[in-house]
This record gives sequence, structure tokens and C-alpha cells, in this order.
Amino acid sequence: MKIEATRFPVLPTLLTLGNALCGLGAISLASKALGEESFELNLYNAGLLIFLGMLFDMLDGRVAVWTKQTSEFGGQLDSLCDAITFGVAPAFMMLVFSRQLSYVDARFFNGIAALFTLCAILRLARYNVENNEDSSSAIFRGLPTPAAAGLIAAFAISLPKIAEIESIPSLSALGSTLNNMVFITIPIWTIVISYLMVSRVRYPHVTKQLIRASRTSPTHSFYRLVQITFAIVIILTLHELALPILFMYYVVGSPMLAITRRATARMRSNSHTDYSARSEPQVDPDESSSGNGQDAHSL
Repeated sequence: MKIEATRFPVLPTLLTLGNALCGLGAISLASKALGEESFELNLYNAGLLIFLGMLFDMLDGRVAVWTKQTSEFGGQLDSLCDAITFGVAPAFMMLVFSRQLSYVDARFFNGIAALFTLCAILRLARYNVENNEDSSSAIFRGLPTPAAAGLIAAFAISLPKIAEIESIPSLSALGSTLNNMVFITIPIWTIVISYLMVSRVRYPHVTKQLIRASRTSPTHSFYRLVQITFAIVIILTLHELALPILFMYYVVGSPMLAITRRATARMRSNSHTDYSARSEPQVDPDESSSGNGQDAHSL
């Protein structure tokens, strides 16, 4: 049996390996936060490395297409590196967050971290199988692993800003509330995004939809323009605090839209059924029996 030579594209492979290094670096920085040494700063830098890994993950595929160096090797390597940066590293960061909740058994958070990592691996494996069917699609089936990791990283990036707000005497109560909300809700969000990664909820491919927006209907492109405008205003107003809000909107927006569409379709179907039932002619039982008697007599 003849074995074909495997292609090893150099530049895309280096970018993919850069993604893996970002994940390993995020784990290293998060582990330093376990010793309470510059807790917010280390998690902040770990979150930045997750976002840098997202940039490498976006560029390696584009560079491979531009240089015509796409290969099966690159696709498999990309998934392995994604498992580190968007599967293991965010789960470890969640465990670091959970150390602040000392009143909850640590085994509970260990289970959540394992669930997140396994769901991310399953999501990546399913994507590899389904990607060959329609690689040009602007829709993801299930929450993409970079978006799931980005939500946890966004909370980490917001920590120094929350600490700054808490240090202001007039805003200390607000900062303390935000700080508690972050630590309490991150494990809950981790469970939610773990399920959404392996679900069949349709999520938009943001980059492709922005590129195709001008080619679609004016209403659709105007809607995208409004979304971008709101995102820019939120970022300019809230700075680091805008990241968790934008990622939560992306995570929750598609399931809520799907639920709304199903509910609307069901209401329309029920109203159509009721209208059809009302429009059918009502037959008087006495007239029906009389008519049947006359027919029988004539026969």
C-alpha cells in the first residue's frame, strides 16, 4: 500500500504552535495566582494570553488558505492546540477563581473543570468531522470553544478594573458587589457554556458574517451595523468591564433567539389551527339525520 507524503506547512504550523504556547503560558500565570501573589494581575495576564491564542487560532487558518498550504496535518494540530488553550487553560483558571469560594467543597469545582475540558474536546472532535461537509458556512453548530474560553478570560481581564473601582471610597460597595458576582457566577457560567459547546444551538461566525454583511439584504447589514455600534460604545464606556458583557451577549443571544423563534412559530401554528377550526361549516345534527332519512326513503 502506497503511503502519501504528509505536508508540513511551516508558517501556519508556527502560528498554531503559538496558540498552544499561549495556553501553556495562561496555565503558568494562573498557577502563580494560587499563592495569592498578585492575584488579579496574574489572572489578567492569563486572560490576555487566552485572547492572544484566539488571535493565533484565527490567523493560522487564514495564512494556510492565503499561502495555499492547507493540510490534514494542520487541521489535526489546530484541534490539539485548541484543546490546550480553549479547553484545559480556561478550566484551570476557573479552579483558581473557585479558591475564593472556600465555603464550597473543592470537589464540586473539580467536577465542573473536568466537564468543561471534556465538552471542549468533544466539541473540537465534532467540528473536525463536520467541518469537511461545509467549511464555508457562516454558522457554528454549538458554542465555539474560543468563545467559551473567551468568556472566562474576559472575567479574568475585568478583575483589575473591579479592584480599582473597589478602591474608590464612594464606589467601594459597587466594586465589592461586582467582585462577589464574578467569583460566584463563573462556575455557573462554566456549566452553561459546557452544555452549549456540545449542543446544536446555531451560533454566528462573526468574522464571516461581517464580511458577507454588505452582500446580503440591506436590513441584515443595517442590523449588523447597529450591533457593531453598540459594541464600540460599550467598550469605550466600560473598558475592561465591557468584555464580559459582550461575551455573555454572544453566549446567551443565540439560545434566546432560538427559543423566541420556536415560541413564535408555535403560537402562529396554534392560531392557524384555531382559525381553520372556526372557518369550517357547522352542520346541524337534526338536519343531518333528516337528510339521511330522506335519502334512505328515496332509495
